[in-house]
Amino acid sequence: MAREELFPESEWISASRRSRVTSPIRQPAEDQAGEEASNEISVILSDPKFLDCPGCLEPLTIPVFQCGDGHVACSACSTKFKNKCPSCTKKIGHNRCQAVEKVIESVKIRCCYVNYGCKEVVSYSKKQFHEKLCTYAPLGCPFAKCNFCYTSTMMSKHISLEHGDFVVRFRYNSIFPVSIHSGDKFLVLLEKSDGVVFLLQISNSVFATNSSLIVKCLELSPEKGKFAYDLVMRSGINSLKFNSFTLCANGQVGVPPRTDFVPIPDYFRCSSNLKVELCIWNKEASSMDKSKGI
Repeated sequence: MAREELFPESEWISASRRSRVTSPIRQPAEDQAGEEASNEISVILSDPKFLDCPGCLEPLTIPVFQCGDGHVACSACSTKFKNKCPSCTKKIGHNRCQAVEKVIESVKIRCCYVNYGCKEVVSYSKKQFHEKLCTYAPLGCPFAKCNFCYTSTMMSKHISLEHGDFVVRFRYNSIFPVSIHSGDKFLVLLEKSDGVVFLLQISNSVFATNSSLIVKCLELSPEKGKFAYDLVMRSGINSLKFNSFTLCANGQVGVPPRTDFVPIPDYFRCSSNLKVELCIWNKEASSMDKSKGI
């Protein structure tokens, strides 16, 4: 989505696109007679890159450093370029640009996902941090050749309606079997009561060397520790059990798991498919009795 679509002019609180400064917006004080009126002003910027670091092209955050010619750089780029200006290579040193710091600290902006329902207004310096965790950020459908992209709530409805024949439905705190075939990259798991979508992701091929499994939640920022899972693989008299909390998928289905994964031992790859027993736990569910665990 183009940047202009994410930041329509009508949605800016203290800064937007064009070069214009309006008169101070005076509002009567509430519940306190004689209180000074607000000094807030509405500002529209002509250059959308004005508050971005020229080195990494990311929004500037405090501290902001500057060279002798007035070029600015964020703290990370100042270190990365060994205290040299990324714009002109002159020495930056530890000279702070307090004017720009005050600007980015004062400017308030709506979340870029306002069109998806987010009403948060944050300072420009915290914009990037907020948007990484924003629960309204759109997710991409994990199924191939499907371009649907929306919030996790809408994604659940979409998957149920459009891809219902290709999901594994389950209930929290209950064991359910899953069969993984050669060539599977992931399986979509759909909870029956609240519709939360999970992914059982497979790195490489399930029968390839160094392959692994991991369970992810298709939400951007579920409450930490909200979902956990037990995973058991069996082959004859051998079994392997793994317990972990689910990770956030962030819509990145194709990214192989790097941490908290279950390595698949060679002796489990002796048939045409791999049978797995799963149990996904929700700490908010009424029944949390794990006495019938796998």
